[in-house]
Amino acid sequence: MKSHREAALPAMNMIYQIHQQDAELRGEERGIAIGEERGEQKEKIKTANRMLSRKMPLDVISELTGLPISEINKLKTAPNAN
Repeated sequence: MKSHREAALPAMNMIYQIHQQDAELRGEERGIAIGEERGEQKEKIKTANRMLSRKMPLDVISELTGLPISEINKLKTAPNAN
């Protein structure tokens, strides 16, 4: 005859697997969100660099890209700046 512990093992294993799948899904969603944020940030920087190359005012670049002026100033002094 199975003990209570032995009888509960299949249910406990199923609960563990469900929690494991949930954790994996949350990790995947977080990774996707982080990737999207990085992509958006790269696009903002690319746009700001194009605007800098056209000698646009910093306040306009900041307003249109959402980047702070301090970050735009860093782009101006970066080695690969336009």
